[in-house]
Amino acid sequence: MTEQDLLTDICNKELLNGCYDSKIHGVSIYSVLRVKIRTILYRNAGFYAMEGQMGYNRKNALYSIIKSIMPICKVFLLHKKYSTVFCAFPRLDKVGGIYLDKFTDPLIDMSGMKEDYIIFEHGRGGTHLRPRIHNNRVVYTDLFYAFSCIYVYLFKKRILKRYNGEFSDFKKSVLNAFGSILDEFPVEEYFLVRLTYSKILQFCLKRISAKKVIGPNRNFLLPLFLAARRLGIKTYEYQHGIVYGKDFLYSGYQDPMVVPDIFFTYGNSSSKEDFGITESRIVNIGWALQSYITNVGVKKYNCRDVLVVSDPGITDAIVHTVLRLSEVLPDSNFYIRPHPHEVVSDYHLNLISKSANIFIQDRNVNITEVLYGFNYVLGENTTCLYEALAICKRVGKLFFKGLNPMYREPQDRNFFWEIYNETDFLKFINDKEEKPKMSYYSPFDADIFLESIK
Repeated sequence: MTEQDLLTDICNKELLNGCYDSKIHGVSIYSVLRVKIRTILYRNAGFYAMEGQMGYNRKNALYSIIKSIMPICKVFLLHKKYSTVFCAFPRLDKVGGIYLDKFTDPLIDMSGMKEDYIIFEHGRGGTHLRPRIHNNRVVYTDLFYAFSCIYVYLFKKRILKRYNGEFSDFKKSVLNAFGSILDEFPVEEYFLVRLTYSKILQFCLKRISAKKVIGPNRNFLLPLFLAARRLGIKTYEYQHGIVYGKDFLYSGYQDPMVVPDIFFTYGNSSSKEDFGITESRIVNIGWALQSYITNVGVKKYNCRDVLVVSDPGITDAIVHTVLRLSEVLPDSNFYIRPHPHEVVSDYHLNLISKSANIFIQDRNVNITEVLYGFNYVLGENTTCLYEALAICKRVGKLFFKGLNPMYREPQDRNFFWEIYNETDFLKFINDKEEKPKMSYYSPFDADIFLESIK
């Protein structure tokens, strides 16, 4: 069974068994738990599914909670008004020596957004990176989430007594669809914390008279979207990455409480059927970060150095492939770029340390900025490969052992160099042939963006 077959099977079983039917306060329990359940199903079937976050620093989390108190008081107790709420993705990137959310912050700067906005930021693993652009507009929401956890912990028994029927029906539907999958995590707590969090966010949105909510990644935005839906506030989601057909995040039932009013893409190349939303509600505004990066000084690497972009689940294959390639091109340096969620083990670090021309590239520096510094870029299926094509880099897909490159469309292979062995790699480096140019990303159009959020 392929990954696409598995996802099709999951989507069908969800609907056939009424997994979405059980609701509390109008919110489908399954919609809130869907990504968590699908993650477990993928792993049980032998497929990789990315974790939502890496680790959790309690000290940093406590500091963030304390630090969030004063800004929250200023905004909500003084009853300040903000019509636009940006929800920053928790994984910030460093661009030009300062941290930003690569999705929302460039939208603000490149569109000339007026002062009437605020940024909600939830720390990744309890940590907020600084210095940060638009820092005076940022409100940490860690305190809200912490309160939600405490509230559910204190009143769980009382809440469960009230909603025992709903949870019982939900568990039966999932049991019929997927077996005892719910035994692997605390279902009730997981749902109730997010529901409570959304209720707090609902109060916040109402307090500041918000008119629209904008951010990336539907699963991450879910509590905020639920809050906005109850208040009749318009919701906008910005494309989070390239999809290869049916997608883990988007495919399946389109819950109107979760699906945004408008879905912003950064190009026209992906099939609009893959984003889990009606095509008429999809708007291409372009990739604001690319326009933003051109105004920032970029570090240039040697002209024959190679950037190899890795991903969670393929670390071993990438490291051993680069070890082979580095031997046939000893005068060039190879920079392995780990994914932000990827763990590079001591074993792999030791292998890399034995080679004089292989290095780990700093993953805190935004990948778009890094791509501008290289002429040659390699990888498997990462979004970065299409981004590299967009800025006219020579890009190759690695077909070595343990790697399984895919294409969004069959014609996409015309734009990539396919590298099965060392001979293909040397041709990739030395051949004068040029592949056709392709830009998955459209230039950012501020007018379309501003018109869409009126």
